Amino acid sequence: MMLFMSSMSSAKPSTPSVDQPEVGSDADRLRQVLRVNSAFSLTSGLVAVLATGSMADWMGVEQVWIMRTIGAGLLAFAVGVFAVAAGGTTFVLRWGRLISFADFGWVAATVGVIELGLLSTNGSILMAALGVVVFALAVSQVRTG
Repeated sequence: MMLFMSSMSSAKPSTPSVDQPEVGSDADRLRQVLRVNSAFSLTSGLVAVLATGSMADWMGVEQVWIMRTIGAGLLAFAVGVFAVAAGGTTFVLRWGRLISFADFGWVAATVGVIELGLLSTNGSILMAALGVVVFALAVSQVRTG
């Protein structure tokens, strides 16, 4: 019994390593937001790629290849964001900031496209809604990371 008690008292509590965040840490919360961002980008990209023709018509985009290219880019972005979310603490914090900048860039480009009148009314409304979601994700990523 004494041997058992002495081995218990000498046990050191485990501490998270640099690459393993504590539950509830900034990196852990950022990972959650990045996963949402990845899922949203994946869904948007799939719609753009799989329904290219009908989406282009509905949004007032004459060149269908533009929709397909944007969709493919969103799919690649979704994979990259998911990979960042799976990374170590330093990695996710560093790359999470860059993803936020990319998201703010998307929002700025969305405003430009709408202001230039390049889309139908439906397309402008859809892009504005997507822009609001992307903006919210970017702000959330900046606040958590």
